[in-house]
Amino acid sequence: MNSSKYHKYEKWFFRFLFAFLALILPTLVLYVVDNESILYFIVSTILKVLLVASIASNFYLTKKTKQWMTQGRELTKEIGLQRLLLMEGNFLLPNRESRTRVIELHHYLGTLSEGKAYSKRDREEVINELKDQLKEDWRKLAEWKEQSEDDVLIVLTTHPGLKNLYERTCHPHFYITKSDCLFDPYVGMNLYEWGMATYLTSGRLELKPPKQWDSYYFYSPQTKQKGDN
Repeated sequence: MNSSKYHKYEKWFFRFLFAFLALILPTLVLYVVDNESILYFIVSTILKVLLVASIASNFYLTKKTKQWMTQGRELTKEIGLQRLLLMEGNFLLPNRESRTRVIELHHYLGTLSEGKAYSKRDREEVINELKDQLKEDWRKLAEWKEQSEDDVLIVLTTHPGLKNLYERTCHPHFYITKSDCLFDPYVGMNLYEWGMATYLTSGRLELKPPKQWDSYYFYSPQTKQKGDN
């Protein structure tokens, strides 16, 4: 399992769910107008199929990724990270040996209660706190990577805003190098996902998901490789 597969399954779940939600109102209208018509029968049947598909895809996603997600959370907790989430990236990268342990980096989202608490604070104060927590996370992550017996390579697929934040806070522990290939082609967020992500991060709701997503390598100063793609 890796982030690309997870997001691929997740995309199908949201397609079924949003299609189901979009069809509720037309079905109700047809029910009121003529609930014995063929059109109502067809539309209501499609609605039921979409509901079943939504439930089934969510169940499949949860079952398929449960162990992978648990391992990632346990690793994150073991290192003591607050705003970074590490997940095993079970895929091969260009110009890398198969024994390389790929770790996918994600932004750790808080809870709804934390988002609500952030919304009551000054935005600059929240962002400064996030930066301080990230700096501490990078230090801990660098120590873990240095002590690890594995050949660890940390990768990230994200939008320019988060990449710039990470780049400003990860020095001197890491350096970021852009990859020529996109590790996770399904990473793009819909309006709901982006709104939740921004609210849980800063307490502010943004409704314009980024269109540009790129992948990056994180190298420690001792292992920085120039021109590695």
